[in-house]
Amino acid sequence: MSHRLVDLARLPRHELEHLLRYGERPDHASLSGYVFKGANVTVPGSLMFPRFSKGFFVEEGRAMGYNVPVERGPLDGAWYTKPREDPKPFGFYEVLPMAPGLPMAIYPNSVLLDYSKGGNWSPDRLLRDFLVLVEPNNPDLLLGKAYLALGVWVSVGFFVLERWGKAPARPPR
Repeated sequence: MSHRLVDLARLPRHELEHLLRYGERPDHASLSGYVFKGANVTVPGSLMFPRFSKGFFVEEGRAMGYNVPVERGPLDGAWYTKPREDPKPFGFYEVLPMAPGLPMAIYPNSVLLDYSKGGNWSPDRLLRDFLVLVEPNNPDLLLGKAYLALGVWVSVGFFVLERWGKAPARPPR
């Protein structure tokens, strides 16, 4: 992961919240066809393991995405999918643009990763992630905040993403 991403993950919670509230909405076209390295930010200044990755694609005209497991290791070490050959995507979601006035538009400049619309039957379907560009016109560096939809939305924490590489046009389910 880049130094910029690690620096972002070390920001205090109130600064992450500010960036999320005023960040720029990512264009799905700039995300689609790519996989991003990710790390959860648990408490201000620290990162939680395991690492993860997210991919984006289009299916039947819908902006979609998924998660891919990665091997454990340090953030600045080599990244490999798990298993390295033919990893199995999971936790599918639909990518929806937020706007003022929409239900739960906490971050109106974001996109919502809605796992309830991804065909999941596991607890993954309770996840909702808001995602923004940290720097204008830079689709390689993203900040997100995860919530659990439990009748009320409960914040799980922040996460950071950095473009990793190309993804399959349509991942296997």
